[in-house]
Amino acid sequence: MPAIDLIVIFLALFVGGAMKSATGVGLPIIAIPVLTAYFNLQFAIAVSLIPTVLSNAWQVWKFRKEHTPRYLAVAILIGSCAGIALGVTLLASLPGRLLNLGVALVVVAFLISRFLKPDWRLSERMARLLAFPASISAGLVQGATGISAPVVLMFLSSVGLERGSFIFSVSLLFLVAGVAQVPAMIFAGLLGTDLIYGTVLTMIPVVAGLWFGEILSKYISARLFDQLIVAFLVVLAIKLGWSAFF
Repeated sequence: MPAIDLIVIFLALFVGGAMKSATGVGLPIIAIPVLTAYFNLQFAIAVSLIPTVLSNAWQVWKFRKEHTPRYLAVAILIGSCAGIALGVTLLASLPGRLLNLGVALVVVAFLISRFLKPDWRLSERMARLLAFPASISAGLVQGATGISAPVVLMFLSSVGLERGSFIFSVSLLFLVAGVAQVPAMIFAGLLGTDLIYGTVLTMIPVVAGLWFGEILSKYISARLFDQLIVAFLVVLAIKLGWSAFF
């Protein structure tokens, strides 16, 4: 592989790690599309899986004292695991374009609602009702595409959590889904020992990015944080829609 390609891949992992540390999301969003461009979706998910699990474990520990509704934590623990099993099955059978198109349409619908009513939030009753379906959907999309951020961000940003609680909840869902995804992918024949070695190399730029993002997070206000989340979703919708047709 040319040196320039390796630089692009390592830079994507570094930026993904930095955004993960600063906002709670970013590693799979940035890393998987870049890795997929050079390899394939199955390889990209497999190689980025361990760094994703470890980075989320670190953030769960860092924000462990933040208040998160109990119903939300329970829904994440149970729902995401249930969704992962089906998602990995879809990854091994359905075309990626079909999955990307479905996720892109959901994201676009959410963005339209946010732009029309930027301060809209779910009531506590509605949040409780949607917690399990949202967690199951996140697990399903995570298992099928490696990127569950659209579903996770759509739901949690509508609940109206504070930054610390938001990052803890996001990281907890990603962590649980990632841990469940490892044996599911091994069982499906998508994760072998040869790919495990690749994850060791990916950890180098990811760890460097996490350190840089820790510094960056000190300069992000609540308003900027919310704007970054919406910006992530816009980029995701464009990326997913593009990959579905081209």
